Amino acid sequence: SDTESTLFMVLLAVHTILMSKYTGQEDIVVGTGVAGRRHADLENVMGLFINMLALRSRPKKGKTFLEFLAEVKRTALDGFANQDYQYEELVRALDLQGNAAGKSLFETIIQVQNMDIPELKMPGLTLKPYDYELKTSRHPLVIYVTEEGDKINMIMLYATRVFLHETAEKLAERFIEVAKQVIEDREIKIEDIVLSFELEKLETPVLQEDQGDFEF
Repeated sequence: SDTESTLFMVLLAVHTILMSKYTGQEDIVVGTGVAGRRHADLENVMGLFINMLALRSRPKKGKTFLEFLAEVKRTALDGFANQDYQYEELVRALDLQGNAAGKSLFETIIQVQNMDIPELKMPGLTLKPYDYELKTSRHPLVIYVTEEGDKINMIMLYATRVFLHETAEKLAERFIEVAKQVIEDREIKIEDIVLSFELEKLETPVLQEDQGDFEF
């Protein structure tokens, strides 16, 4: 829907600014998944057809948030318009099969999900959602977003080989910091968005279990 699309673009812009602040880079690529069922013949076919999009943005310091958001919107719309181009083909075309990042063009993913599950009724059969817990993470950081009325729910999934739980919590807090500042002043320049973190604390931890997660 248009609401979901707008929410995704705003959160993508916030997330990209946050990643730029942490890394000091002004060229950021973030991943997102698309359903991959645009062809009518696939609508009723069982299976997973998700394709990944690599959305590249340039959060340069002198841009205002609104200027950057407009760029993010154009990038996202261009990406969705070309979503049939398979991510694996893009990796091969860029000759990145053997890169050190594990054949990935991005390290973080943000995903807005529609969780409206229709009621299914069949004679003699009851179907209900099954709660399960993921145990592994293919990417260092994944943010899942859902809407519930006027509330936005976010779940951060992170690889514990990269982040300590305390570090992931700080990332979530800083995400909210950026969001609050751009809501209060949409013309704020990216360079004027401030974060309350200390760089010396952003150290890579020792290897731990595969994954952690929490809601914020």
